[in-house]
Amino acid sequence: PGARADRRRRLLVAVALSVLLGAVSVLPLPYRVSARVSVEASDRQVVSAPHGGHLASAHVRAGDRVEAGQLLATLDQRETSLALDKWRSEIVRNRAEQAVALAARERVELARLRAEAAHLALERTLAEQRRARGEIRAPFDGVVLSGDPGRALGAPLDAGETLFELASSARRSLLVEVDEHDVALIEEGAVARVRMAAAPRRAFEARLGEMIPLAVAEAGGSVFRVPAALLAGEAAPAELPALRPGMQGVARIEAGRRSLADAWTRTLRERLVLLGWRLGLLR
Repeated sequence: PGARADRRRRLLVAVALSVLLGAVSVLPLPYRVSARVSVEASDRQVVSAPHGGHLASAHVRAGDRVEAGQLLATLDQRETSLALDKWRSEIVRNRAEQAVALAARERVELARLRAEAAHLALERTLAEQRRARGEIRAPFDGVVLSGDPGRALGAPLDAGETLFELASSARRSLLVEVDEHDVALIEEGAVARVRMAAAPRRAFEARLGEMIPLAVAEAGGSVFRVPAALLAGEAAPAELPALRPGMQGVARIEAGRRSLADAWTRTLRERLVLLGWRLGLLR
């Protein structure tokens, strides 16, 4: 009798667990979609050579932090300095000739020299501006994303040639890559919990923006990119400066409520539907 009662209790426990598991599997629970996320700078700017010349020095390279106004590189200023000295000497000569013409009361010559003086002043200003542009400085506080021209000191540069790409450190945004199989579950404005590989113990919240309506092909499938803005939380303000462009992590995006049974079998059911369509079993 004791063994029979023990078996009966085990059977009742098994039935109770089965009923509980069945009830839980059909109970709607919060559902989240996993997606890859990366940190991007909201503001980027390309720093290029203002005019043709030769690179004299480079003071930063990719990965360095810079401050607004910091010297990044300089161009060879020898030709510019010679031109500036020339115009300065010409201005001194012109002033001396104006003094002679004024003393001799030669009005025609004085008018010519004054017109020449205006032209020389303009040329000197242009030379000074060219020399100032030869010092390439950071337009804002940020991080150097690319560029290491120090390896090519003395190399000729063309006007407009890219030297650096800078990212502002003032604002950052996230780019979430959602798998094409999950994109139908994501809505604009959804909240995502984010953990970065560089700081996995810290979680941030971000709100999704409008999805970019263009799939990007990758190995094993395609993804849709969704920009996201970081939300200010209790720990976020102190940690945001540690986030650098290029960092990657994982986002868990809120996607409504689903039962466990539905969530566990969704991928399998979708694959079976596609397989049935390919085989002509479904219309």
